[in-house]
Amino acid sequence: MLEGVASLLGSLRKMAPLSLMGVGIGSGVLLFAPQGLCDTLGTAELVKQHRSIIGLIFIGSWALLLAHLISWGSKRVVAARKSRRQRAIQESQLRDLTPEERHFLAPYAFKNQTTQRFACDDGIAGGLEAKGILFRSSKIFELDSIPYNLQPWARKYLKVHPDLLEGAEAPVIGRKTRW
Repeated sequence: MLEGVASLLGSLRKMAPLSLMGVGIGSGVLLFAPQGLCDTLGTAELVKQHRSIIGLIFIGSWALLLAHLISWGSKRVVAARKSRRQRAIQESQLRDLTPEERHFLAPYAFKNQTTQRFACDDGIAGGLEAKGILFRSSKIFELDSIPYNLQPWARKYLKVHPDLLEGAEAPVIGRKTRW
């Protein structure tokens, strides 16, 4: 009998949370329903003979449902913390821009440009892409330039903090810019 109960609890463990809730509610109704309802449903004899097993199923299903809930909640908390930490890093990168990087980003913020093209070998654009501030907006590009867009989070942040782009300097002479 103990092996049967262990097998049943093992099966419960593999069930989806919604199914576990159904089993928990069903076993709870069987356990806590008034005698008159059990007589009407025809479950009085079943409950009388197997009350301890129904009780174990009730406890097991709700315990596993609670474990699912805790697991889901902890994953959400970890994801939120990771997201906040990532956003803090990204915002820190925007606060620590070089004057040349500010120059590259200024048209996105001040001229509301969606896309800018930079030379294929441009290290500043590549660096801003590596930091996650810019992204390549098309897989198809011209031989001499690549289209870049500003990440939506960076656009929002720069709209709120346009002062971060103060002190923008044009790149060193000999470097091509498109604006």
